[in-house]
Amino acid sequence: MSAFIATAFARNDAGATIHLFFGFETASKEAVFTMKLDAELPAAFMAEAAAEDRPASQVVRELMRDYIERRRQSRDDDTYLHRKVEAGRASIRAGQGRSNDEVKADFAARRAGLAGSDA
Repeated sequence: MSAFIATAFARNDAGATIHLFFGFETASKEAVFTMKLDAELPAAFMAEAAAEDRPASQVVRELMRDYIERRRQSRDDDTYLHRKVEAGRASIRAGQGRSNDEVKADFAARRAGLAGSDA
């Protein structure tokens, strides 16, 4: 696999550029990202990283990993929900479903039974 390096240099009066480095499992093991950001953001970011006595690159790697993990988890959750909905639809098509009124009546009876057992 070859290294992927993305670079773009953009700077104007309203923005600043920042270089972010993170490892790739490639021949070069790292890539350079240059992004256009609001002028205040890089300074505030660097100050917060320094306050924790952490290199900015370490914080960026952590943010990227966290973002990737959240996105993967979100996709997994969506897949799980889709499967559950499809299973429910299949059971309804197979005649195994119950109407909302039947479910409500069943749980009302259960609640009444529990209330009666507390007395």
